[in-house]
Amino acid sequence: MKKLAVLVPAVFVVIFMASYLTYSSYSKPQSQSNGESATVEQNTDVNADWQASFKKVSDYFTPPPKEKPKTKPKRKERVWSIKDGTLVGVVTEPSAKALIVVRNQPNIREVPLGEGWLAPWRLQRAENDNVLWVNQKTKEEFTQYLFK
Repeated sequence: MKKLAVLVPAVFVVIFMASYLTYSSYSKPQSQSNGESATVEQNTDVNADWQASFKKVSDYFTPPPKEKPKTKPKRKERVWSIKDGTLVGVVTEPSAKALIVVRNQPNIREVPLGEGWLAPWRLQRAENDNVLWVNQKTKEEFTQYLFK
């Protein structure tokens, strides 16, 4: 029992010294070494760019799909017909002419005999209330009346 009485305090002293040496080898935090209490800083900056932070993490942000550049739709080329012109007047003397207004155009075109406003149509004949157009390729004839 005497051995036990000497051994227990000896173990206690060894444990105490080991604990003290271990604790004393660690450096104290800066705030505690000066005797100040530790504080936690809070970021109160309203302009903190939190959205940019989330955009860096792929789990929180999926970039929007890239927009395709907008292109103007191609306008279909207007295919004109001899019927797109309106006969608004006929000149028979001294040289025959047809006065034509083409759809969606404000100008009056003067078309003399043998010429045309639309290829391959040519003015063949001009009378008081009508003119005769002839297609030079197909030899088709079209009689056009005033204001029709």
